[in-house]
Amino acid sequence: EHLAAGNRPSATARVKLGATKDGRLVALLAETYGTGGSRGGSQFPLPYVYDIPAASRAHSEVFVNGGGARAMRAPGHPQGCAIMEAAMDDLADTLGIDPLEFRLKNLDPKDFRTPIHIAEVKMGAELIGWRENRKPRGQNGKGPIRRGLGMGLHIWGGGGAQDKQVNCTIHPDGSVELRSATQDIGTGTRTILAIVAAELLGLKASDITSNIGSSTFPPGQASGGSTTAPSMSPPTFAAVTQARDALFAKIAPGLNASPEDLSLKDGNVLVKGEPRLTWKEACRKLGMMPISETGKFTQGLSSLGVGGCQFADVTVDIETGVVRVNKIAAIQDSGLIIDRLTWESQVYGGIIMGLNYGLFEERIMDPITGVMLNPDMELYKLAGASDIPEIVIRAYEPDDQKARGVIGVGEPPTISTAAAIANAVTNAIGVRVPQWPMSPRNVLNALATKSQKDGEA
Repeated sequence: EHLAAGNRPSATARVKLGATKDGRLVALLAETYGTGGSRGGSQFPLPYVYDIPAASRAHSEVFVNGGGARAMRAPGHPQGCAIMEAAMDDLADTLGIDPLEFRLKNLDPKDFRTPIHIAEVKMGAELIGWRENRKPRGQNGKGPIRRGLGMGLHIWGGGGAQDKQVNCTIHPDGSVELRSATQDIGTGTRTILAIVAAELLGLKASDITSNIGSSTFPPGQASGGSTTAPSMSPPTFAAVTQARDALFAKIAPGLNASPEDLSLKDGNVLVKGEPRLTWKEACRKLGMMPISETGKFTQGLSSLGVGGCQFADVTVDIETGVVRVNKIAAIQDSGLIIDRLTWESQVYGGIIMGLNYGLFEERIMDPITGVMLNPDMELYKLAGASDIPEIVIRAYEPDDQKARGVIGVGEPPTISTAAAIANAVTNAIGVRVPQWPMSPRNVLNALATKSQKDGEA
């Protein structure tokens, strides 16, 4: 895959960040570079998250014989987040301000996500023990093992595409079938659609068949941008609601009731709250003709714009350069959560991917031929089971967030993980590791640079 498909682009930056003595950001000046293969595509967002009155940035594409740039989970955002969060931590240290307070002071007051971020940061700080355990940079002990805490904030868009459709068919045997041309690449699309339908019909998700992935079905959303769930949940809701109402209209006269008197619960049809028919008995009244309704995207059931924060607790052996992540605490908002287990799986997976970005993954290229030298599972390092820390996740989901509808959470959990780990490593050893991954070699090189500067001082 490395050799055939391309890779996410790298990012290099020189950043100057200015603030007043009391910690208010005033300016950012940045020169950034990225390797997008031979076609470009290495842009990433900067400034990121924070409110900076004056910002100037020049970005250059560095063309290399290294395969084209490819969209990887949250394209560009981990790079922009890592650079911005490093600059924020370094400036907070220079000013002698707690980096947590420094971040909160510089959130954009006009951004609707700011009060959400404030609440999330408070939750994350409590989970990681920020107040109790964090020490100023470089003041984390005298022995070879140093402990540090770090954090990072992130944002993402998401949201739904408004031209998507779902067909719902209720068969006389009681089976329910959903159809859409959307697909499932392992993110649980079938499950999400089934849960929406089951809740409306008073059934179990296992009673619903989600047929997807055929171009003969109504148009569906592709996987990308954390948009599948928010694109497909609203038309599923519409289609199933229409089919349910058509069923009610068909069976209500035989129950001496109006359709408005009917409801569904636990596999039964209720008339004014009293069970009268089982679901299958009601469906048998359709005779030979199933009910089939196609629903379109409905406004008000999804929205866009999410945020989150992550905190890292690490230990670093300054003799070997080995970084051990002890704990990650992650807070994520994503509107209305349809399936808790799927949501948790997305967040856990995103964090593990972000940990790999920061500590392990490195594409080694031959500078003469442009050939990748480590395109295999032996030399291209990824975290093993023993490298995975304690991961504590929380959803930020007060009622006003649930009211925003389905948004999507596939990408944002991976954005700030590496940034938080990098800031924790810096807090532990007293110097920034400028080159990633934060492998033993790169950590020891950073420590050697620090020792040289300390000696000169």
